Amino acid sequence: MDPVEYMLFLLTFTALAVAALVIAAGGILYYLMNIQNLLAGRPPSRTEEDLNEDYLTNIQAMVSGHPGVPDAERAPSDIGGEVKGAESMQEHLAVLTEKHRLTSLTLASADGLSIGSTRPDPEEDAAEFSYLFLQGKQPDESGIRLFEILHNGETVIGIARSDQDLGQDEVDVIRQDAETALQKWV
Repeated sequence: MDPVEYMLFLLTFTALAVAALVIAAGGILYYLMNIQNLLAGRPPSRTEEDLNEDYLTNIQAMVSGHPGVPDAERAPSDIGGEVKGAESMQEHLAVLTEKHRLTSLTLASADGLSIGSTRPDPEEDAAEFSYLFLQGKQPDESGIRLFEILHNGETVIGIARSDQDLGQDEVDVIRQDAETALQKWV
């Protein structure tokens, strides 16, 4: 191998090594961003569908005369049973509370810890009503309904507060929506 071929080999090898390092660094950054999103309570990464949705939203915003409205300023909404735009469990539950015309919605563990809630002080409700539910009872107060969700092998107690009495059909729909929230955020 003459010196020119040797130098060409070294340059090619170096270029391939640098390209491999850049790709590896990009992969590491991608996973670090996913970890950061998980710790912040956001979904791990954006799918192509999310990116397409953002693109369409931006096009619609430009056509409607409201360009540049960031995601954070758009109100979360319930579209076809799936909550779009919620950045946390609390926002997700707030959309469900509005959808079902509730005064509050709290999800609690079987041992009485609050998992998520639209109430500013859910700890007392979580403890009291989880205990009551595990005793096989419903609250004496009208407008409060308790329901059970099995999530990852654990019992989660739902506490729905409303100004009106909730029928079993309504509670079943709330349970399904709350289960979706748990699957997305917990």
